Amino acid sequence: MSESGFKPIPEAIADRYGVVLPPRWERLLSDTTGGVFRGGQFVVRVEPADPESVRWEHALLRFLANEIEQVVAPLAALDGSTFYVDGGHVVSVFPFLEGEELRSQEALFRHELPV
Repeated sequence: MSESGFKPIPEAIADRYGVVLPPRWERLLSDTTGGVFRGGQFVVRVEPADPESVRWEHALLRFLANEIEQVVAPLAALDGSTFYVDGGHVVSVFPFLEGEELRSQEALFRHELPV
């Protein structure tokens, strides 16, 4: 896991997205090049990524979320955007979903995954 030292400011996200975020966040385990944080009912992803790549990814997620119930789209900010850039990091907000970590990298569980 590669983590950046950049941590987004909850108040800035709350103002941009029109949501209420708690002042304290929990860092979640992830394989992203930045970090993933949980703040109440939301997950904030921070990564040093190309904004055009993220724009494409979010458009795909929004399309798939309309077609497939299990796909979650990023939240749209009050201005309609699905991310913003701060200090060279792309910041995205998603709804938090309860679940279990996919253990696809563990050999014992690989045989249970569809081919």
